[in-house]
Amino acid sequence: MGFMNALKDIIKCLPDKASTNRQGMLFSATIAPHVEKVAHLVLSKDYKFISTIPEGELNTHERVPQHLITVPTFSDVAAALVGSLRQEIALNGANTFKAIVFAPTAALVDFYGDILEAIPNMPTISVLHSRVSQSKRTQATNAFRTAKNGILVATDVVARGMDFPLVTNVFQVGIPSEKEAYIHRLGRTARAGAEGRGTFIITEDETFFSKWTLKEITFEPTAADLSAKKEILSIAEKMEPEMQAKVYQAWVRISFPFFSRFFL
Repeated sequence: MGFMNALKDIIKCLPDKASTNRQGMLFSATIAPHVEKVAHLVLSKDYKFISTIPEGELNTHERVPQHLITVPTFSDVAAALVGSLRQEIALNGANTFKAIVFAPTAALVDFYGDILEAIPNMPTISVLHSRVSQSKRTQATNAFRTAKNGILVATDVVARGMDFPLVTNVFQVGIPSEKEAYIHRLGRTARAGAEGRGTFIITEDETFFSKWTLKEITFEPTAADLSAKKEILSIAEKMEPEMQAKVYQAWVRISFPFFSRFFL
């Protein structure tokens, strides 16, 4: 909806749909209420609605197994991510394991990306967020799209409207901005008839999101594998103090917005 004014400006430049024979077509991955509000700007009153989804087909979040991993504190999150990745790689096979790891902010994406790059025997790691230049973003998305395996660590810049074939797993580390964001992220896997798996990793303080915001989602509670904690601590200790501070502050701002407004 943030593009509404820009969309109206573009439509003003087009011939009037009432007095001309102009044809308008609107495409959307999902038909949410806000999309319906836009439709009248582009389409005629008697427009025809065509769905490419077979009638009765379940939504992605209803048919994809989703594992919920809860850890005590933020210091355990990276270890839980590495442990879960190792389990899923062993389950799927390293040659065909292709995953997207979603994190809430650019600072957290860089942090998890650096951690995973330092972990032995991980697939190729790439990062993507708004602070990455457009040329590097294009290069990273094209490379991941054609890759048979690998791990892309990203913010919501790839959560909607991006098709990456053969993604076997989606990991969401930390809480997203809203329920719809969680669902769109999960939709990067199990596409075009393929199977997929989702993993949601949160701290005890963030369980309100899984219990209330995502109360309609059926999660499979899964024990956290924190065996990589010492390994990750050794990697994190080598990072610049500024990087360590930015990472923790980024997590606090997302998980405790009211607190961070006054104390950060």
